[in-house]
Amino acid sequence: MNKNVLVVFAFIGIFLCGAIAGGFLSVGHARGLVQKKAVEQMTAGQWRRISDLVDLTAEQRAKIAPIVQQFVKEQQVLRKDTQALAEKLNADIDAVLTDAQREEFARRREELRESERLWQRWIKEQRAEHGSRPPPKPKPKDGRQRK
Repeated sequence: MNKNVLVVFAFIGIFLCGAIAGGFLSVGHARGLVQKKAVEQMTAGQWRRISDLVDLTAEQRAKIAPIVQQFVKEQQVLRKDTQALAEKLNADIDAVLTDAQREEFARRREELRESERLWQRWIKEQRAEHGSRPPPKPKPKDGRQRK
């Protein structure tokens, strides 16, 4: 009976290891698919909004769609190149700084990233509330009309 218990625990351990490894692999694979899908959706949404504004014909849409797809591909390459350049810049700067300066530099970069995330969230909320048009201008407190 002791051997049976050990065999069961071995199978459970093997199963858990496979589940964990499969989970990591699927998350890594799904992340790439989600990012690709997000870019396609963003582009499709932007494209749909623009094409509806100018009332394109089906023929015009068919001609412009490959142009937009090519733009998205080139833009992705540029983003990757820009990211690589930014990482190199930060590494080169880090090599010159002292430990204290390096910590402060990293902290400031994180603050800038957080500020950018907040701005992006605010912009998304404004677009959800007001659509693609700019928000209305606030009325003056004294009740007079603005020119």
